[in-house]
Amino acid sequence: MWKELDAVPWGQLTHACGTATDVPKSLRALANGDRYAIDALYENLWHQGSIFEATAHAVPFLVQLLDHEAVDVAEVLHFLHVIANGSSYTEVHRDHLRKSRRASEETARAIDRERGWVRATHEAVVAGVPVYLRLLAESPAGRARQSAAFALGACRGAAMEIVPNLCERIATEASPLVRASLVLAVDDLGRGDLAEAWMSDPEPLPRVAAALARARPGEIDERVLHVLVEDAPRCFHQLETLDWVMDHGDPLRFVTDRLAVNPEVEARLLSRWIRAEESMIRSAALFRTEDLITEWRSGVEQLVPALAFCLDDPDRELRRTAARRLEMCGRTRAKAADALFALLEREGLKYGEPSAFALRALCRMRDPRAAEYVARALEYLAPPQPSWRKMLRSRTATFTVELPEALACSLDLLGAWAEPCFEALVRLIAVVPAGEVRSSVIRAVGSFGERAALALPQIRAELGRHALVSTRVLGDLGVLAAKAFDDVQALLSHGESKVRANAARAMWRMAGRPEVALRVLRENLETPTGTGTRLHALSVAAEMGPAAGPLVNLLPGILRGPDEACAARAAIAYWRVTGDAAGALPTLLQHAVPEPRGFEVVRCLADIGRDASAAAPLLREEIASKRRRVRCSSFGSVDEDEEWLDLCREALSRVA
Repeated sequence: MWKELDAVPWGQLTHACGTATDVPKSLRALANGDRYAIDALYENLWHQGSIFEATAHAVPFLVQLLDHEAVDVAEVLHFLHVIANGSSYTEVHRDHLRKSRRASEETARAIDRERGWVRATHEAVVAGVPVYLRLLAESPAGRARQSAAFALGACRGAAMEIVPNLCERIATEASPLVRASLVLAVDDLGRGDLAEAWMSDPEPLPRVAAALARARPGEIDERVLHVLVEDAPRCFHQLETLDWVMDHGDPLRFVTDRLAVNPEVEARLLSRWIRAEESMIRSAALFRTEDLITEWRSGVEQLVPALAFCLDDPDRELRRTAARRLEMCGRTRAKAADALFALLEREGLKYGEPSAFALRALCRMRDPRAAEYVARALEYLAPPQPSWRKMLRSRTATFTVELPEALACSLDLLGAWAEPCFEALVRLIAVVPAGEVRSSVIRAVGSFGERAALALPQIRAELGRHALVSTRVLGDLGVLAAKAFDDVQALLSHGESKVRANAARAMWRMAGRPEVALRVLRENLETPTGTGTRLHALSVAAEMGPAAGPLVNLLPGILRGPDEACAARAAIAYWRVTGDAAGALPTLLQHAVPEPRGFEVVRCLADIGRDASAAAPLLREEIASKRRRVRCSSFGSVDEDEEWLDLCREALSRVA
């Protein structure tokens, strides 16, 4: 074997980390019982699921090592399964490439080459089928037999040979764990239709495996659902030891991923598991709800009652997760409003605790009780006593008020709906610590729209230390902030380009004089000061519309230029300045996707109206998607996807 290993031209082959000269060393270390050697093989030959040139060349030696006494047979069999199911790196990551490269000949050649490596690797693993079958029949260790079934399930090229053998083994196998693995392997090989016979197994684990094999999208019958609802919690800890589950992180995630059914069915399962007696199962079910909420537009409403039920769980971490998931749930969270407020009242507001997420959830749904709660907290920090106000007016205050982080994290969700909070927020501007905390308070005041004009003195006082946010708020107020015109004009020489652009915009909105704004915007568009500065300038130009006409000669070059980040916003600005839909539409259509600037693009298409009728198919596709088109992170919510859906419907009604 070692002579054959040394005969392979490893120096001419590549893997994830470069030249494959270290593969023989890893294989020898594996043969000598080094338990870390397999980690190096995963890193180099199957990096994050991708197959490389050297992978197929290593497979025959891995198969031979299965008979070596120092080798962990189950671990090597598991590795053979995953590399047999590997994929092309470029194909998987194509959507992350720049648009100009996605359909290029270079990308197509790379995918074709990598698909060849994937095929060669799969064929090399299939060549080891006789060895895997022998281990399944002869190995005294249940773990090795289970992993042999796991490896056989990946050998689709030899399914006709393998399936009869596996079916015979199921009838004689004593271990429920191995029987379940054999059933899943039969399903992997495309014969899940045989699973009906194993639905009545005396043990819950094989029954769960048979139910998963029996289930098909659109064919989930009540018997299958009953087995999964009742038996999956019973064999939760056995499921954890299955090779299949090790690739999914937790048993319940494995079950729901394996079903590949509609989200309503998944929501039904999770809702039942969330109410399980064992805390670990409830935790796993709650953890799994994140993917359902963030990926699918349906099924979420069914989860809300179960999530609300968990707000009374004795486990603080489970209450915290449930409150966080409810914050993510979008409009359907309204059904849990009373339970969320009860939690907030019961536990009191603390950062990172269930109550903090409950408050954010209530703020997202603009619940009046949340406004009153935040107002009381703010009034405590900045009480409206006359002496206090007098001291602030004289600007002799030397103290600061620490804003609790749990409150600070909810400021971005306030607005005109939270009327009781406004006056206390205004008082806080002068006394919270300078920096991001004070900026967040100024932004919160600005979110109250025209009402923010009542805070004009306080915002003007912050132009020196918090120029970026203050100029933005004053610009939004326009003529209502005209008294600050001279203060803003003084910032035209500010060292930060975005502040200069904000100041110019504010002067234009206050006095209707575009000359200064045009000069500053031209400077930001012509000078290579970074994508962020140019995007900001294009946004202001779009807002100015025809008044930005003198800048129109700069827009076509950006619109058709290599900077894709700026192209969409340049197209928007071009149309709003010129009214020329034909010139802007090709670029707008390329960027009519949610991220990164799709919201702006679709609003522009809606404003263009019938002249943008070419966008109708794209908009219909976005509306028809069962999956969310705006994916939220662990710290976001699906409100943006709901807003995106509403926006697409409105745009379609206006362009079609």
